[in-house]
Amino acid sequence: MSAPRGLLQSLLGGRDTRSEEELVLDTVLLVALADGTFSQAEQDAVERLIVEAPLAVTWPRVGSRADALEREAPFFTAARKALLKRRWSNEAKRRALRLAAFVGTAGSPLEHEQRGLWMSLAEGLKVPEPELQELLPPWGFGRAPGDAVRLTRSTFNDPEVPFRGALFDALATARGDALRLLMFKLSAPRDLASLRLEEAQITEVGRLLSTGDHQLRVDAVVEGDGQEWWVRCLARGEALYPQERVLWPGMVASMGPDQRLAIVRQGPLYPGDQALLDELPADRVINQQL
Repeated sequence: MSAPRGLLQSLLGGRDTRSEEELVLDTVLLVALADGTFSQAEQDAVERLIVEAPLAVTWPRVGSRADALEREAPFFTAARKALLKRRWSNEAKRRALRLAAFVGTAGSPLEHEQRGLWMSLAEGLKVPEPELQELLPPWGFGRAPGDAVRLTRSTFNDPEVPFRGALFDALATARGDALRLLMFKLSAPRDLASLRLEEAQITEVGRLLSTGDHQLRVDAVVEGDGQEWWVRCLARGEALYPQERVLWPGMVASMGPDQRLAIVRQGPLYPGDQALLDELPADRVINQQL
């Protein structure tokens, strides 16, 4: 008996078997890359969508698709053709355009190349013109407010511009959300120590670690049971800096046998931070939610 036609096409690579979520991701990335860059603000916006929309894709998948699509720029002929010929639900098409507009306005207004690509995809997906306004974010085609798309990060931990004072110096001038992030750095190491180590003590606060030409800051050093833990605190909604994600694998590899990286957090990890922890040796990392 011969194999069904659809199966043969799939086996021969002639059939696009990607899920609707991956089609949504491609739509988002095409708009993001239309101006020639995948900016940090746009990357932050995609991470927020994975958590908040939610968009059911992994962060490594985002990176691999962005790299592949970037090679097709500026026309994205094959990728656009693949999107437009696929049969996928009208609900998913509208969701794709809504999320693409959200990411496309991150950091800069949705205009010129990005706006043109978004409109052409809407036309190709046969979404009627009267519905398009409803698919735009509250700020329309304009620039997205920074706090609406960017991930929250503490300037105390910025590896590009390391804070030169102590934690208490930073606390003295912090206000609003910045103060909230710093206050978590005061309480979280104590809570972590009481949960995970006997007779533990905090031996240092805000240590700067050197790695090559860069520096990483841990919020506290906790010692107990013959172990030394370098504690990095993430308050609710906070993420690591992109440079931290690059530098930590090398730093962890250089640790002594009794040293560990401890991530202590209030809420779920953002996808890029989770991808980092998945990359690190499990026996060298403590991941604790309080």
